[in-house]
Amino acid sequence: MFKQLTNFLGLSLLFATALTGRVTNEDLNDLIIRYQSARGEYASLRNLKSIGIEGETIQGNLTFTYKLNQRDSGEIRYEVSCDGESVIQVFDGSKAWRWVAGNPEKGARELDPKALRFFRIMNSYLTPLDKPFAYGFRAELLGLEMPEAGSEDQAEYHIRLTNPREGDILDIWLNGVTFLESRRAYRPSADEKPLEFLFEDYRAVRGINIPHRIRTYFDDKMIAMTTVREVDTNEGLLSFYFTKPTSYKVVDNEGN
Repeated sequence: MFKQLTNFLGLSLLFATALTGRVTNEDLNDLIIRYQSARGEYASLRNLKSIGIEGETIQGNLTFTYKLNQRDSGEIRYEVSCDGESVIQVFDGSKAWRWVAGNPEKGARELDPKALRFFRIMNSYLTPLDKPFAYGFRAELLGLEMPEAGSEDQAEYHIRLTNPREGDILDIWLNGVTFLESRRAYRPSADEKPLEFLFEDYRAVRGINIPHRIRTYFDDKMIAMTTVREVDTNEGLLSFYFTKPTSYKVVDNEGN
C-alpha cells in the first residue's frame, strides 16, 4: 500500500509540474526525498556500511574488469584490470592515489584536486544529490522535460548542481515516475563539453536499487558500456584497503 501511495504522489507531482510549468524550492526538496526513497528500502540504506561492485567495461576494442568499493565514511577504492595489468586508485578520506599493482618501482601518483573531485563525484555511491552541500554544490530544479511525441522515452526532472568555487557543473535527470536517476552529465567548467552517463537496467540487490548497465557518451558518441556483474554489501573492509601502500614512493607525472 505504501508503494502504491508513493507512486500516486509521484504521478501527482509530475502532472502538477507539467500543468503549471512552475518549480519551487519545495518541489526540489520533495524530489530529493523521493529520489533517496527510490534508491532502496530505508532499513537497507540505513544499515549500509560498505558496498562493493564488480563488472566490466567495454571501450573500443578493449574490455576492462573493475571492482569498486566504498565505505559509509567516504573512502573509495577502484581497481581496473586489462591484459594482466591492474591500476588501483584510492581515496583515503583526504587524498587520492593511483598506482599499478605489483609495480612498486613505478611509485604512486597523487591525484590533483580536479581529478580527485571527478573521482569522488563519479565513483561514490553516496551521490552529490544525496548531500549537495558536502560537495560544495548548489542545487536548482530546472523543470520537467517531456519526451517528444511518439518517443518511448519518459518525462524527466532536470536538476543542476553548480559549484561557484570549483566551477564544475553536474546535471542530473530523474525519471518522472520512478524518481531513479536516469542520466547525468558532468562538466569541469561551463565552457567544456560534458561527459554523459545513462543509467539503465535497475535491479534491487539486498533492498537497494542499482543500475546494472551504464552507457557513457562524449560529444554525442558512445565511448563505453559498463555492466555490473556482482554487488556485495557490508564486507567489513579495513582502512588500509583504502590507503597507498608504504612500499610505493610518491612520484610526479614524470615518474620522479
